[in-house]
Amino acid sequence: MSKSYGQKLKLLYLLDILRDTDETRPLNATQIINALSLQGISAERKSIYDDLQTLESYGFDIIRTEKGCFLGEREFETVELRLLIDSVLSSSFITEKKTAVLVKKLAAFAPKSERASLEARTMQTSVKTVNEKVYNTVDALQNAIFGDNAISFTYYTYAVKDGSVEMVPRRNGQKHIVSPWALRFDDGFYYLTAYDEQVHGLRNYRVDKIAAIETVRVGRKGGDEYSKATGKTFGMFGGESVSVRLEVASDKLGVIIDRFGRLPILNSGRGSFFVTVSVVPSPIFLGWIMSFGGDIKVIDPPETAARIKALAQKNAEIYK
Repeated sequence: MSKSYGQKLKLLYLLDILRDTDETRPLNATQIINALSLQGISAERKSIYDDLQTLESYGFDIIRTEKGCFLGEREFETVELRLLIDSVLSSSFITEKKTAVLVKKLAAFAPKSERASLEARTMQTSVKTVNEKVYNTVDALQNAIFGDNAISFTYYTYAVKDGSVEMVPRRNGQKHIVSPWALRFDDGFYYLTAYDEQVHGLRNYRVDKIAAIETVRVGRKGGDEYSKATGKTFGMFGGESVSVRLEVASDKLGVIIDRFGRLPILNSGRGSFFVTVSVVPSPIFLGWIMSFGGDIKVIDPPETAARIKALAQKNAEIYK
């Protein structure tokens, strides 16, 4: 590296050096000069102070102490990087190969002393997808949403063929024509919420099962249906939402708040309360109610209560 070229990179190398500092490991001017010399860059004490001032003027948080200086607030704190890395590790729609790449990129924002522990983080994860094209699919769907474009795509599902599991196209390969409205992360997977123009209703599609996206036209349909349905689906099942009145045991208040938010409640006077939620009464919702035994039960409408009763009887017969 020529001396003049190295001097042009001086600020960048200085910033890299500061990224490996914190309040427990400050560096003085002499230590910074020595670190720069390892990169083939010569520096004097006065120029170091001038460079630090330049970085401060640009917005970097340089903290000065009697023992030296260190980088204070940075792009990501270590705890923030741990949260982001854990999110990547737990995401089923990200392949194992891409997971490793993303974890390494995120860890690079941490000081060198902490990168190894971040890269070595593991957690119990669900099965990862094998679709390496899912990232391009997400990008194409986002562009369609922001561009107000209706699109078509082939949608796949799992099937057993000759004793092995394969991905096969639904509708015998006929393209789905939809107006995309939102991407949603649920249970480790990305889903597309879109208005299906062939069935005239909202549907949710697993993004990693979508392929061959093409733009059909500018101008989406189903905006009113999407606005009405927002926040009312349960487990990515679509359909018409209804008002469901629940009786909930008092110790399950946190469960209701976590799932539906803070809603008006009415004390029953017998260790429970009543609450009304607006949901799509999908099989997932019915199963969710049943999982609490009698602690959460449907009071109205009677049709929904009857569906839960029938489901319970069916399961009782199966496991009799």
